[in-house]
Amino acid sequence: MIEQTPTVIKEFDYDEEFKHLGYSASLIGRPAKSEAELLAIARRVTSVFRRKPSLAQCGASIATSVLRPELAYVLAFAKATPTVVEAIESAFGDMLRSSMFVARGYPWDVMAGAPEYEGLGYSRLATEVTKTRLRLF
Repeated sequence: MIEQTPTVIKEFDYDEEFKHLGYSASLIGRPAKSEAELLAIARRVTSVFRRKPSLAQCGASIATSVLRPELAYVLAFAKATPTVVEAIESAFGDMLRSSMFVARGYPWDVMAGAPEYEGLGYSRLATEVTKTRLRLF
């Protein structure tokens, strides 16, 4: 062992988001801007769905085959809290409910319930995020 001069570590007083490997984050660890963009995308998909009557029966397929896998992968790397994941999922919840021909206020627990117990069998976004996190880390 040899004695060396102490090294000063630079600290940043500002918090600007940056991109690394395609994901956006901030120096203090909150990807708020990215979460807002994901929420805006989910809302945009729902608004496009509402304006296209020909997609009336495709909402569940769009949500399960396109939105949920993409969002689950991105949110698995982010430090997204359950409330953020729930807000993003609720943004496309109306699209999902209308394509499953249930009322707007239909409970998520029944939608996510097993079909053998009279549920609709939809896998929640939070469940998919957790599964993806467990597979990756």
